[in-house]
Amino acid sequence: MNNLTAEDYYNRGVVCGESEQYERAIEEFDKAIELNPDFFRAHKGRGLAYKNLGQFDKAIQDFTKAIELNPDYDEAYFNRGNVYNNSGQFEQAISDFSKAIELDPEYHDAYNNRGNAYAQTNQFEAALQDYDKAIELFPNYSEAYNNRGNVYDELGEFDTAIQNFNKAIELNPENFDAYNNRGVTYLKTEQFELALQDFNTSLKINPNYARAYNNRSLCYNKMGNKPMAVFDFAKAKVRGWEG
Repeated sequence: MNNLTAEDYYNRGVVCGESEQYERAIEEFDKAIELNPDFFRAHKGRGLAYKNLGQFDKAIQDFTKAIELNPDYDEAYFNRGNVYNNSGQFEQAISDFSKAIELDPEYHDAYNNRGNAYAQTNQFEAALQDYDKAIELFPNYSEAYNNRGNVYDELGEFDTAIQNFNKAIELNPENFDAYNNRGVTYLKTEQFELALQDFNTSLKINPNYARAYNNRSLCYNKMGNKPMAVFDFAKAKVRGWEG
């Protein structure tokens, strides 16, 4: 006889999600919700699994249901905001991150991700304010330094951008995105050897990073190495680069 409770199925779903078994996680959350339709944490958990499978509409439905069941559920607003961000619905993302921050004023991930949404809509000053706050709340936040560096790069403040990428890398030497982004700034300032080193390091950490292959291709082209530029661009395309 199966005596598992909704909480038991929920916990199993969480374990499956953490091990990237998202289809299995959905099955477990389904059982938890079948036993307890008002189990808002199970709706959030299933929403995360759908998000990780790229099923954004279903993810939004589950996060919305979790919020309906618990209007003060900051994590559900945050995760729904992430889905909106991933699907290019930046105003909705900003609204959800703002609500998460209202519910938890120390939610550093919500500040960081709202900053990303602001940056996507060219609201750079608002983005910088959010990254500043995220770093204030969590001084070792490598990704926030990386994101802040991207905004300074967009604003043409290249020295400040590099300082931020340096800090991101210091805090997380495996942050391949920060190496890539610092390489882009070096490329813009015609420091080609430094750019090449950073793209190489980024690809050493993540050999399937299409963006870094594309950027290294641009760097080789600037350095006059056409064969390597063509070779790297082909590698980027094979890995899904569409730029």
